[in-house]
Amino acid sequence: MRKFDVIIVGFGLAGAALALQCLQRKKKFLVIDKQDVNSASRVAAGLFTPFTGQGNVKTWLADDIFQYLKRFYIQAEVLLDFSFFQPLPIYKPFNSIKEQNDWNAKSADPVFQNYIDLIWTPGSYGHDVIDPLGGVVISNGGILDTQAFLDSAKSLLLRDDNFCDEDFEFASLSLSGSSVRYKKLTADHIIFCEGIQVLHNSYFNWVPIRPLKGEVLEIEMDGPADRIYKQNIYVVPTGTPQVFRVGATYDRENILPGATNEARNELEIKLKELLNKDYKVTNQDWGIRPTTPDRKPVLGSHPVHKNLLLFNGLGTKGVSLAPYFSGVLLDWIDNKITLDKQVNISRFKSLYSGFE
Repeated sequence: MRKFDVIIVGFGLAGAALALQCLQRKKKFLVIDKQDVNSASRVAAGLFTPFTGQGNVKTWLADDIFQYLKRFYIQAEVLLDFSFFQPLPIYKPFNSIKEQNDWNAKSADPVFQNYIDLIWTPGSYGHDVIDPLGGVVISNGGILDTQAFLDSAKSLLLRDDNFCDEDFEFASLSLSGSSVRYKKLTADHIIFCEGIQVLHNSYFNWVPIRPLKGEVLEIEMDGPADRIYKQNIYVVPTGTPQVFRVGATYDRENILPGATNEARNELEIKLKELLNKDYKVTNQDWGIRPTTPDRKPVLGSHPVHKNLLLFNGLGTKGVSLAPYFSGVLLDWIDNKITLDKQVNISRFKSLYSGFE
């Protein structure tokens, strides 16, 4: 009977970050997952940016999260002996004089001083994008090659016998006392990091994880590899010269598998509003993100079975949220901190009839 501190179910960004945190903290752990080529973590372009939404507000907890993620991914590159983390400036052309004024005001505010590099008026990248009003260069952003990160992490875990490449079988799970048993394994905790598959998890399917489908394009063009362009959509360089990822759509209605013409048309319309050069679409992909009603992740234990935990709901910000909150979850398990109510699963207690 093999004994673990933690069994992790699922190996997207949440599960991978959690596994590396366990490795760093010298916990005995096992990951159980069967790869899904269309998981949101693998399809994502890996963009992380300190500003979000139509109002270009600073991302929630940005000062803590962005400092943490840099340290985490740099250490992960050393551990995994692979390069997948690339900080890059993000250039956002202005849509209007009002937006130009808003960003000028932000640039004078100390709250934003670590996130705004400079403002161009008029524009400076007109050979690539349409920016007659100029634009803002955002710092502390970049991209993570999510497939390279996940594949290199999986290779290390397989080598060290910390990864089981199979689907989790709920029928083989038994709960009793202070530990849980799965087949011939026992663990102090099982942490489910399944993304939208949690909807089929009878222990946590009451948590309001909402599927959000996203589609992306791959394009070829003669463009720069040292910056990201973002305006309604993003254009990010890949590891291949002159190949870029473009995205993404946000669809809550049509969450069926497969790429759609509607999404391609939407992305190409926005792409033509941004780019000032020719391109060729070479591929289209899709994935379904796990989101929550309040756009905050979900962490914590089952209301009855305290050894069963959830780490989910990272939505469109998995690259930035996974490192920080995987550390938060393990600190909470080790009784070092109290879970913030903004992320605690208990905020959805009214949806579970047995919650007291």
